[in-house]
Amino acid sequence: MVAYGYAGLFSRYAADDYCTAGQLASRGLLGMQVSFYQGWSGRVTFTLAAGLVESVGISLVPALSALVVAVWTGVLTWSIAPAAAALRWPRPLPTSLLLALMLVTVTLGTTADLGQSLFWQTGMLTYLLPLVALAGYAGVIQRQVARTDSGPTGPGAIAASVLLAFDAGGSSETYVAMQTGTLGLAVALCLVFGRGRRRLLVCLLAGLVASAAALVVVAVAPGDTVRESGHPTPDLRFALTSGAVEVRDFVRGFWRFSPVPALLAAVLPGVIGLVAPGAGSMVGVRRHDSRRAARALAVVVCGTLVALALCFVPSYYALSSPAPGRARVIPQFVLVAATATAGTSSAGTCATVCARRTERRRWSLVPPSPRRSWESSLYSWSRPRSPRSPMPGSTPPNGTASTPRSGRRGRGG
Repeated sequence: MVAYGYAGLFSRYAADDYCTAGQLASRGLLGMQVSFYQGWSGRVTFTLAAGLVESVGISLVPALSALVVAVWTGVLTWSIAPAAAALRWPRPLPTSLLLALMLVTVTLGTTADLGQSLFWQTGMLTYLLPLVALAGYAGVIQRQVARTDSGPTGPGAIAASVLLAFDAGGSSETYVAMQTGTLGLAVALCLVFGRGRRRLLVCLLAGLVASAAALVVVAVAPGDTVRESGHPTPDLRFALTSGAVEVRDFVRGFWRFSPVPALLAAVLPGVIGLVAPGAGSMVGVRRHDSRRAARALAVVVCGTLVALALCFVPSYYALSSPAPGRARVIPQFVLVAATATAGTSSAGTCATVCARRTERRRWSLVPPSPRRSWESSLYSWSRPRSPRSPMPGSTPPNGTASTPRSGRRGRGG
């Protein structure tokens, strides 16, 4: 993290940074928004963020990388803390900070073009800044889910969901497609399986409506026709098939060319979950169900594949080409976060199964109590027996010794 901040000190204006600065100087902040929306792109959040940053001056550019990384880490820590407390992780706040640092470091260390995603002002405000808003939106949802009261969703949480989802969606086509599709899938799953999750459903619906509005604003911008004028006619079938192939290559490349960061993202949350208090006790067995954990793992895997495909489809549809390297920081973070979530779910499943087997083995090795055996024998021999079932070893009236039958007793036995 310190290395990223130090390298950012050498950042300067490059390429499109001069264009946005010139538009701000000649047209002002509002005129800049109108000019870019009509003549270049519908990324309203990016143009607003670029105008605000350039209003401060060029002196902010060297410190911008360190500032965004620090804010991103802090928001991720705030977002993970409720889940860490609910899972009874040791020291939830430091543990959340550790996981936030891991997510940021692995994402930036494995992304395709770190220079344009972090150290270039235009690329960072377009593709990295929405990930900060995504972390804040996830934190709002986590806190609503973790509430113990039965009250409705507060207006502040709904307003924050709408604002964060719209601002993040208005940054780029890559992010808004992924966010809208993923929120739609989450709302559908919540309606089917999330009974009693009213606050979660309200936050998801608010974010979905805001993300859909941002998608419309970005898609109908007049400036999009200018950018698409030199490219082939959009083909949805080609975009879907190419996006699916891109997902396969992207996931395989992550595990093939970055095995150590990938293992770190999967193992670290799992180890933290296994060493948590009660992870292997009967309390953990009662609270966790292995089938539910396996179902959650399957949902995470399928949802991740859908989200990754939605990240790649817009570029193939609009430009008939793969997404640029700077845009791949968005699917990279999605993949890293999903790997960490899958590691946590797998660790919970393993802890549940091991705890159940240990408990069964412990009960199977417990010998019967001698007192209970003696009392059972005394009770069975003290009860009066029927004349048809004489006592063992006694002589019946016909003079033949009786042999007790196993498993059968007299009427009184």
